[in-house]
Amino acid sequence: LIILLFMNDTVKEYILGARLIEDYFIYIFSITWILGLITTVNGMLKSKSILNRSSREKISDELDEWVNRTYYSAQDNATIGLLLGLLTMFVTVTGVVMTEDQNTFLLLGMIILAALLLFFTVYVTFYNAGILPKIYPERNIPSINDKDYSKKIFQVSDEGERHLILKGLYKSNQSTQVNIILGVLILMFVSIATETNQLLAITIMLAI
Repeated sequence: LIILLFMNDTVKEYILGARLIEDYFIYIFSITWILGLITTVNGMLKSKSILNRSSREKISDELDEWVNRTYYSAQDNATIGLLLGLLTMFVTVTGVVMTEDQNTFLLLGMIILAALLLFFTVYVTFYNAGILPKIYPERNIPSINDKDYSKKIFQVSDEGERHLILKGLYKSNQSTQVNIILGVLILMFVSIATETNQLLAITIMLAI
């Protein structure tokens, strides 16, 4: 059914063909850029709220629970913002290559905006990762730039935190393997339906 859908002339023209980029390039760029900016700013604001509250209040179980919940929420926002930033850059490059009526000034502006968003999302990702030592200075939390960061952060974690880390890693490992296999299957369907060679992408995903 998926192959038949992709073989449909309308789908080929508007979804798989250049018309998607030519007709909707500006809209796709605008949506991904705005969403990327909103989620990234939201992640940064949450991190700043953690720093502000932890500097005003004494450490307690209630504050510690709130800090952890808000911190991981901020990390999620920053990660989604980073992915949207990468997607915006990809859309921009694809649009520049495929769009026939090229407005040089417009395309240059979009490239600059996409680059700024990507830089900002990377900055916020590292900024969020670096606030834990400021919140818990007594715990000797390593810097995000430390080459043994993963090992050291595990060592300074208590039993409850280690349990959550290992549980999360187990779940993410399982879901990652399933999603990669699903992605490979989708690429195989797309390869057959569109008669475009997806072998390189499939090989990279299997290597990962």
